[in-house]
Amino acid sequence: IFCWLTISNFLYIIVLLILAGISIMMLSGNNGILNRAGEAKEKTEKSQIIEEVKLEILEAQIQKNGNSLYKRNIKEIL
Repeated sequence: IFCWLTISNFLYIIVLLILAGISIMMLSGNNGILNRAGEAKEKTEKSQIIEEVKLEILEAQIQKNGNSLYKRNIKEIL
C-alpha cells in the first residue's frame, strides 16, 4: 500500500507540472494572453486619440460656424 501511495503522489505531481507548463505557455507565448492584452491596450489608446482629434476638429468647425478648416487650423488642433 505504501508503494502505491507514493506512485500515485508522484503521478499527481507530474500532471500538475505539465498543467503548470501549459498555463505558463498560454500566458507568455507569442500569441499568449499577456501579449494580446498589450495589443488591445495599444489599439484602445490609438482609437481614443483619434476620437479626441475628431472631436477637436468638429468643435473647431462649430466655432467657425460650419466654414471649412484650413490646414493651419488643423495643425493648431493637433
